Amino acid sequence: MTAERERPEHRQAASDLTGRSSELDLIRAVIEGTGRLGGSLTLRGEPGVGKSALLDAAADLALANGMRTLRAAGAEFEANIAFAGLNQLLVPLAPMFPQLDSSHESALRVALGFGDGATPSRLLIATATLSLLLLAAHDQPLVVLVDDTQWPDESPTPRCVS
Repeated sequence: MTAERERPEHRQAASDLTGRSSELDLIRAVIEGTGRLGGSLTLRGEPGVGKSALLDAAADLALANGMRTLRAAGAEFEANIAFAGLNQLLVPLAPMFPQLDSSHESALRVALGFGDGATPSRLLIATATLSLLLLAAHDQPLVVLVDDTQWPDESPTPRCVS
């Protein structure tokens, strides 16, 4: 799922989660604090306990607070596709790529499949990603939600072939 969430119907997932008030209170506090101070939260639990529903609620709360919301979800079938998760997350920000310095723009374009060349180093891709997220958060608070983090891809590993 790739999305910079903007839903006019805004379903208010938070109101649909019976028995999750303590988790929703924590998410609400983090979302509200993120707009002023920054923050992070990791949801952990066994499969099927409702983490994705809580992430939906977090997205709705962020949107209700006027925040830009980016989402990505790991998928087992994409686990062997280099940078598939990063692609999901950053594609909505592609119009901002030209605002990055040229090395960061080039690194992201190559890593995400929009450009040609050798795969950049993980460090360069990481700093380019951070630069892009900081740019996106400059005028509007930004919330990044990633679901099923056990599946995101690995970057390609150079191999020697003889």
